[in-house]
Amino acid sequence: MVIQTLMGAWDKSATGGKHSSSYMIEQIASNHLAHSVQTFNTQYSDIGLFGIYATADAVGLNDLMYVMTQQTTRLSIRLEEFQLQEAKNQLKMNMLAALDGSTVVWEDIGRQMRTYGRRMHPS
Repeated sequence: MVIQTLMGAWDKSATGGKHSSSYMIEQIASNHLAHSVQTFNTQYSDIGLFGIYATADAVGLNDLMYVMTQQTTRLSIRLEEFQLQEAKNQLKMNMLAALDGSTVVWEDIGRQMRTYGRRMHPS
């Protein structure tokens, strides 16, 4: 989930892509490479799945794939400590902000029980 936060998400209809803290999103938005980009992370008790999907025109797909591959590789080679800490803090804030109603809290508890077999405390 931290990698998901580091990579970011973007939609062409939203502003701020060119000024994103995610270098991947900044490059995609600045060069008009896609209509939207989303990272996903699915966790199970014994395995996980991470990926990136984008919607884009057929023209420029090679450039889009290059940027996404380059940034994924970059995270495995060169990640500054402050970037990691910033992403962790942002993830914590987003997770706590999302738990604003009882239905959402119960869904989160159910997901944790399915994945970990126990409830994980938010802190």
